[in-house]
Amino acid sequence: MSLVKQPELVIFDKDGTLLDNYTFYNEWAFTLVSRLKQIFPELLYGDVWSYLGLDIDKRVAYATSVIHSGTHDDIQEKIIDFIIDRRTLENKTSIPFSLLKRQEEREKITKTLQREWNYPKLTSKNIRPTCDLVKLFSYLKQREIKIAICTSDTRKSALEMIYHLKLEKFIDAIVCGDDNVKPKPSPMPILSTCIALDIPPSEAIMLGDTMADVGSARSAGCSFMIGIKQNKDSTDNLEGCDIIQENIECLYDLIK
Repeated sequence: MSLVKQPELVIFDKDGTLLDNYTFYNEWAFTLVSRLKQIFPELLYGDVWSYLGLDIDKRVAYATSVIHSGTHDDIQEKIIDFIIDRRTLENKTSIPFSLLKRQEEREKITKTLQREWNYPKLTSKNIRPTCDLVKLFSYLKQREIKIAICTSDTRKSALEMIYHLKLEKFIDAIVCGDDNVKPKPSPMPILSTCIALDIPPSEAIMLGDTMADVGSARSAGCSFMIGIKQNKDSTDNLEGCDIIQENIECLYDLIK
């Protein structure tokens, strides 16, 4: 199978698409929550694991979880919501938390959480590209196709990955989770990329491994959406994709 028309732009998700770091992020999430339980007793009660989309028995975070599909701000907000809900339930008085009280509690928790938060750090030992990215990106560039990355991760982490794998000369645009852009599944990461490169979304294709990627591509109007499902533990059915593949190397066949 090949695309009827060669795209002007190929947009990649990062984690789970360019990088095979599923196990790495799972361990980061479990380590982080386990440490936060020592700071916030509320996390000891109730099923915070499933609330965050984590399977404690298998030690995996599903693709549908906020861990894999959300930004760090999204993950923090989920944890804060859980703590606030637990404090409301455990409030000894018969008077529920007022809106003001909840806001005060949220601000205190946010400050502590941000102070204790540790961001996952990619190193030469845990960074695992899903294929030879230099070869693939060179293939696309030889066909005068622009390359962009839309990720929920931080810009610092995304740039570290790009420089570590020596991809900087191939990348034409990056949109990250801590940019001032509404994150996926909003269309804005893709639309802002297309505006920056002066390419209409109808001339772009998207590759990603979560429903957030699918939603973003579809609402932005991308011409083709390729779901990447290389993780056997993923529960994301990637409904709405034009095709589902195991690896981004499918582009060799799709783009001749």
